Amino acid sequence: MNRPPRFPVLLGLSHVALTWERLWPVLWPAVAVVSVFVSLSLIDVLPHLPGLVHILVLAAFAGALGVAVHYLITGFRAPRHGEARHRLERDNDLRHRPLTALVDRLSAGDDDPQAVALWIAHRARMASTARHLGVRFPAPGLMRRDPYGLRAVVLLFFIIAIAAGHGDPASRLGRAMVPQFGGTTGILL
Repeated sequence: MNRPPRFPVLLGLSHVALTWERLWPVLWPAVAVVSVFVSLSLIDVLPHLPGLVHILVLAAFAGALGVAVHYLITGFRAPRHGEARHRLERDNDLRHRPLTALVDRLSAGDDDPQAVALWIAHRARMASTARHLGVRFPAPGLMRRDPYGLRAVVLLFFIIAIAAGHGDPASRLGRAMVPQFGGTTGILL
């Protein structure tokens, strides 16, 4: 008895969902740092800072991004094939790991017709169990890691900054990257 025809597709979707569940929590800090920097740039705050303060703010953002990228690199672990299969079983409340049985082989007793018949019957039963599978949406669990919802504040700030800086975003980003020394820059209030 072969696997159901949808099984490879569902297994792939389960793998993608599991990858996202593991990737997004470790990617989010880097996204947040970049979003806050771009937001500040689009509302044109950084060019109005004194040169030294502007450099310190850029250094702080670079350091925060470095830490976030390090966290991403060291914190992400790609799912293995068996973990995607196990997630699919968990998503569908399947007990006794029927999807594992679909990829297993009979380890001993190939020459015993009763063992082979029992194995075929077992795989057929597991395949019928696996015919009605579905994959749940990923649940990366950011609510556990961000109980105060700061990600919503970052997103709202980013949306407001896009609206405010829609006229000339490239020049605003450029000004944010180059501190000005001397001149008439001052802190905006």
